[in-house]
Amino acid sequence: MSTARGRIRMGLLARPKSLEELGGPFRADPRRSPPGDAALADAVLDAGVRPGARRSGELETVLLTGASGFLGAYLVHALVSRLGVRVRCVVRASGPVTAQGRVEAALRRHRLWSESIMRNVEAIPGDLSAPRLGLTAAQHDRLAETTDAIVHNGARVNHAEPYGRLRTANVGGTVAILRLACRGGATPVHFVSTTSVAAHEHNPVRESVPSRPAVADGYVLSKWVGETLVSQAAARGLPAVIHRPDRICGGSTTGATGTDDAFWTIIRAIATLGVVPPLGDAAVSLVPADYVASAIAHTVGLPTPATGHAPVHHLVNHSGIPLHAVLDRLRANGFPIQIASAEDFVADLSAAALTDMGMARALILSQLATPGESQWDDVVARGALSDSGIACPPMTLDLIDRHIDYLTEVGFLPTPTACGITA
Repeated sequence: MSTARGRIRMGLLARPKSLEELGGPFRADPRRSPPGDAALADAVLDAGVRPGARRSGELETVLLTGASGFLGAYLVHALVSRLGVRVRCVVRASGPVTAQGRVEAALRRHRLWSESIMRNVEAIPGDLSAPRLGLTAAQHDRLAETTDAIVHNGARVNHAEPYGRLRTANVGGTVAILRLACRGGATPVHFVSTTSVAAHEHNPVRESVPSRPAVADGYVLSKWVGETLVSQAAARGLPAVIHRPDRICGGSTTGATGTDDAFWTIIRAIATLGVVPPLGDAAVSLVPADYVASAIAHTVGLPTPATGHAPVHHLVNHSGIPLHAVLDRLRANGFPIQIASAEDFVADLSAAALTDMGMARALILSQLATPGESQWDDVVARGALSDSGIACPPMTLDLIDRHIDYLTEVGFLPTPTACGITA
């Protein structure tokens, strides 16, 4: 997680002696190849993926992946409301009605639904991990011919899984998107990545693609491969932009956020247990999802020339908030969080993880330390947003309260009574 002073090393929160007894989906497969070697092999774009002539015309239809997820819902809303385009969403589903229902459910879940938005949304059953995105040849060709821009936001996001388990959806899906973009001539591609990719290069602040991956979790490696493939397509003449959001939080007015986010998963564990280890002056920078989505949508609406280079946009918040302030807001909302020794916190979290998969995920996520600086150079992103009126709002205690209210309302954060705590 980003801080104004550096990176929070989440590994300081919990250091269990062994994760093997937890079992389940978090256990790594010992037979897999070293993830760095696999990523390097995957990071070579097939020579046949090469753009043709770019079509002319107005921006009318945008293809979006990952629309049924957290950021995807905000992107649907921003693309329609800001650009007035029709958004086609490839969604894993058994049929069109189910696919449409999943997008609508995501918009409702994040307080973004309206009839006017849904009138401009067309959900298409598909699969990022399948050839041609799971579409028939005719469907694929029609989509390529009628798409004016692509926002590739879809991915399997799990920092606790190895690269091999994420490769098919995250890397294969990116290759499939690039093939579709090139089949449509030269359809601009906007690839949604993460600042964690930059955190693992030698000079993490630059808005550029790292020259090689360092040791990282499987998800970060899969996004590095995706960035590298997009950059190769751009070098062949495909218009492309890479967007790297930092730690995304909920909307700046509603606090409606994702319930699978690593930060809030650990906060849930702390709230449930009622204890936290000493955190010192650690702080976190959270980037509101509506800012990220608006920035990406605005960039989609700009001309995307084929320059042989895919510019990288860091979407960050230079306004951090101390973690003790987040804990204070939990206390104010009925959770009397106590400071405990690191050993006691580990013991409590490890015991809870044996019977609660949410706690098990928090335990593993707390091991993941993110190296590097957090003063991201976002000059390219700010340049693209100049005169747009779009700026990242500062993180405030009121916004933290909105997150707590939302997460309690949807049942992600338990009530103090459910935790066995009397406020």
